[in-house]
Amino acid sequence: MNNAESQLSSMSSKLTSLEREQDNQEDNFDGQISRLSSRISKEEARKVAFSARLNTKHSYYSKNEKIIFDDVRYSYGGGYSSSTGIFTAPKSGTYLFTFNVQARPYKIAHVGLMVRGYWKTPALVESDGTNLTGGNVAIAYLSYGDKAWIQTAGVDDKYYIWPYRTTFNGILID
Repeated sequence: MNNAESQLSSMSSKLTSLEREQDNQEDNFDGQISRLSSRISKEEARKVAFSARLNTKHSYYSKNEKIIFDDVRYSYGGGYSSSTGIFTAPKSGTYLFTFNVQARPYKIAHVGLMVRGYWKTPALVESDGTNLTGGNVAIAYLSYGDKAWIQTAGVDDKYYIWPYRTTFNGILID
C-alpha cells in the first residue's frame, strides 16, 4: 500500500503542477488578448475615410467656386460635409486625397484641391467629346480642424462640370 500511496501522491503533485501551469498560460493568454483588443480599439479610433460624388444637376461653376459633392457614398470617422463640400480633419495626420471631374463635351474644367485655403494640386479636364474626365491625387498633412475641398480655378468665368463621375475622396493614411 505504501507504494500505491507514493504513486498517488506523485500523481497528485504532478496534477497540481499541471493545473498551475494551465492557470499561468490562461492568465498569459488573457493578458495578450487584452493588449491586442486595446491595440485594435486604438487603430479603429484612428480611422478616417470618405467618398463623395457630385449628384446635383448644376452644370457650370463660376471661377473660384467650391464644388459641393452632395452624395456621400462612404464616411468613417467624420469630417466631410455634404452641405458645404468641405472636409475638416477630425484627427491630425497624413491624408491621401483623390478627385475626378467630368467636363461637359467640348468644354473645359480647371479644378484643384485646396488645403487650408491654398492650391495643393490642380487638374485640367479639356473635353474633346470623347475624353470627358480627369483628376489628380495628393498627399497632405492636416492638423486637427484643417480644411480641404475642391474648387474651380480663377482663370475662366465658367467651368462646365457634370455630376456622377465627379468625385472627391480622402483617407487618413498615417
